[in-house]
Amino acid sequence: MILKLWIRIGILAVSAAVLVGISGILSPLSRADGYGYLQHLNNHGINVTDVGMALQLGNAICIDMSRGYTGVEEATTLYQKVSWATVDNAIQIVIAAVENLCPAYYSRLNPGGAA
Repeated sequence: MILKLWIRIGILAVSAAVLVGISGILSPLSRADGYGYLQHLNNHGINVTDVGMALQLGNAICIDMSRGYTGVEEATTLYQKVSWATVDNAIQIVIAAVENLCPAYYSRLNPGGAA
């Protein structure tokens, strides 16, 4: 189940890159820090057993953010679709992705500005 979701996310990420255009996707990812992303996950108790799949998930989150999704929408979707994810896991995965892989979308983590 999880593997199918990860594969689907990877396929969607590749398809989105082709449809939207490489330059539009790569510019926010140009400062991507995969190590920082993985370290953030580890620091928040998320055990990464497949680095490639974890990075694909982070990049898929960035692609969705480039399409206008908010951090809340991403975390909600992740929580609903990934059976092992707790609410906190989902939030931390989205924060880790945005802070480390696509910081250009940082303002979308909390678009309402409420603390």
